[in-house]
Order: sequence, then C-alpha cells, then structure tokens
Amino acid sequence: MQPFYYFWAMGLFGKMFVSKSADEIVTNKINDFQGTVMAEGDNNQLFAGCYIVNEFKFIRLVLIGEHKLKSLDGADAIISTDKDDIELESDCTEIETENSATLNKSITSIEFNIDDELEKMILESDLKSISISVKRNKYQLEFVNVAKFKEALTASIDLDVTVEFEEEE
Repeated sequence: MQPFYYFWAMGLFGKMFVSKSADEIVTNKINDFQGTVMAEGDNNQLFAGCYIVNEFKFIRLVLIGEHKLKSLDGADAIISTDKDDIELESDCTEIETENSATLNKSITSIEFNIDDELEKMILESDLKSISISVKRNKYQLEFVNVAKFKEALTASIDLDVTVEFEEEE
C-alpha cells in the first residue's frame, strides 16, 4: 500500500510524467487506426463500424481530426438523406475526446444503438451528410463513401456476451 504523500506527489507532479506517455498512447492510437473514411468535413474524418451485443446492434462512429468534445449528456447525430433526417442518440452519456499534441489531432468514439427500423431507413436512403452534436459543438460532415458506410452497417460483428454464474453449494 502506498503512503498518502505518494498520491499527493503524483497528483502534484504526475502531469509531468503522465502527459508525455498519454500523448504517446493517443498518437499511436490515431496512427494505428485503420478503416475507410466514410465522411469528411471541418478538418475531421468519420469512420464507422457495427457490432451486435446480445441481439442489440450498435454503430460506432469514430471522429478523427481537429475537434474537442466532452460531455456527460451524450451526443446526437443527424443523418441527412434525400427523404428525411434520421436522428440518432448516443448509447453512452459520457463522451470525451482524446487529444494528441504531437499530431495536433483528436480521436473520439461515439456509439449509437440501431434498431431494425433505423437500419432499414439508412439502407434505403440516399445519404448526404451527417452532423454530430455534443453540447454546443456541432460538426457537419459530407458522406464521401456511402456504399462503405452501408456495408459497415450490414457487416456487423456479433459479440454475444453471456455471463454464467456457478451456484454455490
């Protein structure tokens, strides 16, 4: 067990040691990120992927670029189509951007629950743009690869999570 002054010293001096390694971790995360750009705008790029957990489908939007987002109230996304706007509300309320001072870029991951009706609307529409809003920050991105976005939506990874407990004797 660490003495109290250890935690005090780490709080006081920890940023000198943590910030460089934290920046390195985020820099590597951005540099190692692989995927197809789905939309672009405001010096940001949007990537997307889907997965299923216990029969619930989620789309993860990853925003890389010059943005800074932080919220405990979640995020909203509006996909503009040729017909109507499709509104999505983030599944998680806590959203926070990871920044890389080295690259002068940020990365943010936001997940949205997609039901069958929303998926059908997205697949049957001609997608134009997507806007992502977190608090007062709004980022407008134009789709550059609609086919890949729709493909990502239908090519989900099934992460069937089952937890089993052993009964005590």
